[in-house]
Amino acid sequence: EGYPWWPCQALGPEQAEGIEAPEGLENPLLIVYLGSNDMGFINGGDTSAVQPFDNSDVEKCDACAEDATLAVALETANQMLEVAAAADGAESSNDDENDDD
Repeated sequence: EGYPWWPCQALGPEQAEGIEAPEGLENPLLIVYLGSNDMGFINGGDTSAVQPFDNSDVEKCDACAEDATLAVALETANQMLEVAAAADGAESSNDDENDDD
């Protein structure tokens, strides 16, 4: 049911400003499919089909080795994880420095 597994990024309301959501969605959440940059809305009140990206999820994807756009999506998702981890590490380091005061 629905669409195949694909890495995506949820956008905040300020990033979705001016983009009309389809009728019938409760709390519409705009997502961008990485690699293709296609956009779509999901029901933000029911995110059961959405889960945090984990590179081990690639094993669940039969098309991963065959689809060049999906390969770009996976590379982009991994880069986003690295940036987030680096930012978290820098934030933790700053918190530790402030604790010494």
